[in-house]
Amino acid sequence: MGGTWRKLLGSPGARAWLVVALWAGLVWALGGDGFSASHTSRFLRPLLEWLFDDWTRRELNTALFWIRKAAHAVEYGLLTALITRASLIGAPRRVLRAVTLSLVCAIALAAADELRQGRSSRRTGTVRDVALDSAGAIGGVALLLTGRALWQRTRATRGTHEAMDAGGTPGG
Repeated sequence: MGGTWRKLLGSPGARAWLVVALWAGLVWALGGDGFSASHTSRFLRPLLEWLFDDWTRRELNTALFWIRKAAHAVEYGLLTALITRASLIGAPRRVLRAVTLSLVCAIALAAADELRQGRSSRRTGTVRDVALDSAGAIGGVALLLTGRALWQRTRATRGTHEAMDAGGTPGG
């Protein structure tokens, strides 16, 4: 049985899904009370005050607000990119299925997290944050697919150049 688990976790697909699970767990943890604005401001505010010692209190509060909102987009962008990547390892040509799965999972997690935050005394759950998380998710997939397309184009171009350098013809 031990060898089976080692073999299973040794596969690229299993490792990719493990990374997805770990990242989703981190996203869920970051949505908890321990990472509310009042808690994270304890270390972000002094850092911003040190970096920008001439900022007013209002400017600091605005920066803290936008840092927190940007974190939403980045967290969910990375989540969808990881899910899409993991899905494509087993089925590289099923891009639409992978993208759909990643967006459904990310949006479901965002909605569940905001519902949980809406029941908290330290957090506020909003539909706007679900929309922001969703926009980040879409951006993550878009960046991953753009990078993937560029990588494939580079590989195809390299193969064509190598064939021509070897005296062959492009594509054959």
